[in-house]
Amino acid sequence: MSVEAAYHAALLAVDRVEHEGDSLTLSAADAELSYTRQAPVADADLVGTGWVLDTLIDGDAASSVIGDGRLLLTDEGRISGSTGCRLFDGEYAAEGSSVTVTQLITTMNPCDETNGGQDGNVLGVIDGTFTFSIEGDRLTISNGQSGLVYRAEG
Repeated sequence: MSVEAAYHAALLAVDRVEHEGDSLTLSAADAELSYTRQAPVADADLVGTGWVLDTLIDGDAASSVIGDGRLLLTDEGRISGSTGCRLFDGEYAAEGSSVTVTQLITTMNPCDETNGGQDGNVLGVIDGTFTFSIEGDRLTISNGQSGLVYRAEG
């Protein structure tokens, strides 16, 4: 909290702004804040990218995930991954921004109470047809009612 307080105090005291290229410097009598514009992250590819589950979306609510949810779509039309507690594998066909998953198979091990809701959410979105969008290293998929947000691995 002391660092945050010092940062806010420095922002409030700024009396000089300098901008050169991708650099911005805010200065005060006893503080200087320097920023450098970061290059935008290139859009990852849907196919061939290892995706890690980051967020569950249910209507207007977003929640964090439990466990290690993953997703991979291959050039051969295979989809595989994990809900965070169970593995899944199947086939898919993509057309535009829509993906249809068929023959989805999951492992039979039951999920505990903490992972059960997430497992149901992931399989509810993945099993059937979903739409997707990619912005940088983020993949968002939705079945119209629920959604999932993944980040590109590494």
